[in-house]
Amino acid sequence: MLEKDFLSLLDIPVAPYHDVATAAALADAAQALGYPVIAKTRRLGYDGKGQVRLYGPDCIEAGWTALGSDLVIVEKLIPFDREISIILARARDGSMRHYPPIENRHASGILRSSHLPAQIDENCFEQAISYAHAIATALDYVGILTVEMFVIDDRHEVIVNEIAPRVHNSGHWTIDAR
Repeated sequence: MLEKDFLSLLDIPVAPYHDVATAAALADAAQALGYPVIAKTRRLGYDGKGQVRLYGPDCIEAGWTALGSDLVIVEKLIPFDREISIILARARDGSMRHYPPIENRHASGILRSSHLPAQIDENCFEQAISYAHAIATALDYVGILTVEMFVIDDRHEVIVNEIAPRVHNSGHWTIDAR
């Protein structure tokens, strides 16, 4: 939740979201956002774990039970065309270097392959780099940072999904990069 609020303060687009703590609040938020939605635990989710897709009101109780948490964020499910990551390094003096955008491909919610460079248009490329740099700068971050984003081709738009203060799984290839 802090991450989504932080990104919103920077005017970096994210999926519309609500913080919920009960099944009733989940139902209200899902109705307000409009189905389908994705509900995610606010902690310890990875590789599709800690999240459920909800396609209508009849999914709420089972979805809430499956999450097993009262710290939940519910987001409008975004029909994106591809997921990308930007991996950057920021030094103490504020200088930054980044890899080209990486395209991530999933199966069953798990990252299965990463492709470099991502097949995105110039506008999306520039947005992705700009958002990643803005995030690192606003955090006064020093080190490796990965920003995961969704690309919506027909709108030539990128929205941020999550931030990882490390090399994301999509960047494991950098171990051997030269």
